Amino acid sequence: MGPNGPPNDFARHFRDRAETAFSNAARRGSNPSNARSGGSSRMNLMDRNGNAYVSASELERGASVAIKRLPGSDAVVACSEDRCARVKGVFREGSVTWVSATELANALGFGTRFSDDRRQVRFEAEGKPSHAGDSVTHVGDLAPNFRLPRLDGSAVSLADFRGRRVLIQSWASW
Repeated sequence: MGPNGPPNDFARHFRDRAETAFSNAARRGSNPSNARSGGSSRMNLMDRNGNAYVSASELERGASVAIKRLPGSDAVVACSEDRCARVKGVFREGSVTWVSATELANALGFGTRFSDDRRQVRFEAEGKPSHAGDSVTHVGDLAPNFRLPRLDGSAVSLADFRGRRVLIQSWASW
């Protein structure tokens, strides 16, 4: 499809939705990506087969995490302010999308604090441990978004190409 086809429309819609969630959370002071804020607000959980699940709408309101199914795929992506990753342990029940709290925390590198009765959870930003030779992303992961200036001075973002294959060739001349 052309540059204005569904993949770019999807990327813009997802980015706009995530930015709205982040700005709403910033007004409430509940952004898990900002370690100084103390993490997200407490969110209610549903237990299913011994696993704790939180609703996607509550994640967006309370933790500034947007959940979206990728078009043409069964893959589900979770995005916080500075991290995006595929997440497993997602199901729909009626009109509600439920996400495994543990899978979400693992995918985005959040710590979880469950209430004593395991009916509520709070997500807190954690730095992922650095391993020698380990990269930021792995094969099959979504690449982190970045923005660079073009030669004409306009900006280009990796998110502008969401849904299409991108080859990044870099070089240096020092």
